[in-house]
Amino acid sequence: MKARRKHVTFRRSSVADSSTADVISQQMVKRRSGMVTALVIVLLMILVAIVSQFMQRVVRDRHQMLRQFHLQQAMQLATAGEFRLRILLKQQPDIQNHTWELPPGTIHQTNSGRVQINLRDGTATIVARYPSNDETPVQISRTIRVQP
Repeated sequence: MKARRKHVTFRRSSVADSSTADVISQQMVKRRSGMVTALVIVLLMILVAIVSQFMQRVVRDRHQMLRQFHLQQAMQLATAGEFRLRILLKQQPDIQNHTWELPPGTIHQTNSGRVQINLRDGTATIVARYPSNDETPVQISRTIRVQP
């Protein structure tokens, strides 16, 4: 027969139990707060990336809108240049070159326009630039036959 063993348990004092539990609890709280901090940092990085992409899109869309506006203005200036050519030919049939400057405030507060008309051998070339005071103006060229 086998002999039964007696189970002996050691009882720790309550002071030792509470201090060990406090140390373990503090370590778990530090781990959790570290994880929360890391999670917040990652979420902030994602948020910054999304906001920066949105801002780039807004700037790009605004730039495209301005370019479209400038293109429309240049096209209208070229059409106005055709009308101006017809008026000039009635007034001065021997005209060859003409530059029409539109100062700021004529079309837009800060932008100016320029229309150049060149006439040779019954062919008129009209070049409209808007805004002519900008680094990269939009340029529209039209070539038309002119009857004397």
